[in-house]
Amino acid sequence: MATAPAEATPPRLRLATAADAAVIARLINQAFAGYRDWLKPPPSALNETPESIARLLAAQQGAVAEIEDRPAGCALFRPQGRDVYLGRLSVLPADQGKGIARALIDFVESRAQARGAEGLVAEVRIALPDNQRLFTAAGFREVARHAHPGFDHPTFIEMRKPLAD
Repeated sequence: MATAPAEATPPRLRLATAADAAVIARLINQAFAGYRDWLKPPPSALNETPESIARLLAAQQGAVAEIEDRPAGCALFRPQGRDVYLGRLSVLPADQGKGIARALIDFVESRAQARGAEGLVAEVRIALPDNQRLFTAAGFREVARHAHPGFDHPTFIEMRKPLAD
């Protein structure tokens, strides 16, 4: 008789502190490493260091997702006008497909609602349809397409999710 697959352990989510800078830099670099050789332009996320993340955390907030007390994902977020911008959403390759990215989006959304933000904004590469589907499933909709500097065609999509009062 076949047994049912074990349920995935839900991630534990928490706000990042300055002490998390090295962990967040490692998570981002590992999560984006697979895009290095083929995504054009290469992800600027691959330039993150513990020092650059420490500077970012001094000016904005971060979230860390842990599974069984080990870091598995992260995101950075900051006010952007009346919205909150969600960036550097990262999940370790071995932990992708376990709902961690969606849990991080929901975590940031709850923080945005608590501060009275009107929406969440994110940018998604056109070349990454799985990421587009993730944000669409989370309630985001395309609002604009933009080109990275030096490109004569759109390379990323600006997406927004309105937040209820």
